[in-house]
Amino acid sequence: MTPTGIATPDPPQTFPIWRWADNSCSLDSSLLVALMIYETLPHYVQLYELDSNIACRTLWRRHQNFVSKGLAWVDRPLDKMTKTRDAVRRALLNDHRIDIHSAIDLSLLRLIPAPMRQIRIRCLAGCKRQACWAKSPSPDIDRPQGTGVATAFPVKEHTPDFITYPAQWQRDSDTQSVLDRIVSTLSILF
Repeated sequence: MTPTGIATPDPPQTFPIWRWADNSCSLDSSLLVALMIYETLPHYVQLYELDSNIACRTLWRRHQNFVSKGLAWVDRPLDKMTKTRDAVRRALLNDHRIDIHSAIDLSLLRLIPAPMRQIRIRCLAGCKRQACWAKSPSPDIDRPQGTGVATAFPVKEHTPDFITYPAQWQRDSDTQSVLDRIVSTLSILF
């Protein structure tokens, strides 16, 4: 009994997910993370699901099947969850090896829709000359009202899955300063 007097069931002794099989540790971990994202952000996953790869769509549709039946995560049958994992494994095998040497991030990146895991970095060049505006007339140009000249236009766009940077960049810095250093470094590299 809880302090309010309402009886609550005991928590399950095992976490209902899937049975380990055929060196599935990294895949099992990736699926667990992906399902947590699906449970937490279902509207975003649904928004981007159609543009995702077959493994992501398979997991999402199986997840939605459980949800549409009103099955909470703790009530999902182990055999159905195992079949879900095996279906995703088959979908991933087209372009991804799953064995004892598989890394979690390789399968995880394929199970989360790209817009939910990628960082969009747009490098801009600035110019106030009319010639610049004439060279790059695009809706992305930031034109001050009434001047007819461009102040910035896109030069390059990057959508990496992650960014690594030296830890010392964080020392005595704020997030925007770190991002500025990353973007300036990327513009040199690409």
